[in-house]
Amino acid sequence: MMNLQDSPGILLPGVADGGPGLFVVDQLDAVSLYSGRMADVFEAVEDVLAQLSAAPNIKVLLVVRTVDVEQDGRLSRLMTADVRAERFPVGELTEDSVRAVLTASGNDPDKMPSCSLPSTPPCAPCRPPNRPPRLTP
Repeated sequence: MMNLQDSPGILLPGVADGGPGLFVVDQLDAVSLYSGRMADVFEAVEDVLAQLSAAPNIKVLLVVRTVDVEQDGRLSRLMTADVRAERFPVGELTEDSVRAVLTASGNDPDKMPSCSLPSTPPCAPCRPPNRPPRLTP
């Protein structure tokens, strides 16, 4: 959709030009076998992670629901195959903490669309830093 000339895993190290970079995959659970929405796209994510493994200056942040990591062996191997991988579970979020973050980011929580503020995050982030392994299902 962005009409990139190549894979983000190849382009990001060039853009970073040796400096630090961060590649974020939000909602990795969308490619989980457990959730079953786009499980066939996991290979594309895996390919990008393999490309980024050649760029030690690029960190990777994978955001995924805990249940998907626990139920999909491919996702859990992303966390266990690399000793540098770290999990950062997100605990319960209070309404006050959500309001504080929204306010600090320049948003007025009272002027946001009418919906309840989340009290529990929908996902827990997992981050295999630097060079994620290329895994096969």
